[in-house]
Amino acid sequence: MPLGHERHARRQPFLLIRPLLCLALIGLTSTACIGGSSTPQLSGTSAAHPIAGHHLMATVTGRAWTRDCGGPVGEAGCGPANYRGELVFCRSMSEEGICPAAKVDARGRFRIALPRAGRWALIPAPGNGNVVVVKPRWVSVHLGRTTVVNILGGNLMK
Repeated sequence: MPLGHERHARRQPFLLIRPLLCLALIGLTSTACIGGSSTPQLSGTSAAHPIAGHHLMATVTGRAWTRDCGGPVGEAGCGPANYRGELVFCRSMSEEGICPAAKVDARGRFRIALPRAGRWALIPAPGNGNVVVVKPRWVSVHLGRTTVVNILGGNLMK
């Protein structure tokens, strides 16, 4: 067997392992980007409190809902109806393009971390089956603080 073929035969197992090593390195370096936000999930609804280690973000949290019947919750047949969809936060009311959005969960709660302090336009993006009217509004946020925005909207069914 010529000398050149022996070198190639010795390198062949390494040629198979190198792509696997590259994939493993890519996977290790990108795990922080896959699967969600790096913002901590905090409980509680204090109006403004510092977030340890995340002083470069401004958090907005709250609830968007209405009453089924238009009367007080607890009245016979008058339970809460939660907003379905997303709440979009843009730098202006007329901004075109991609803006950060908070998905409203089944309980009507939302949470979003915004990259800058200042005024943000909260714009509704209703989903299928939504009955809650949410009017666009301005929200002021501060870095390192949580701003609570609870929205008691109108009812599209009334």
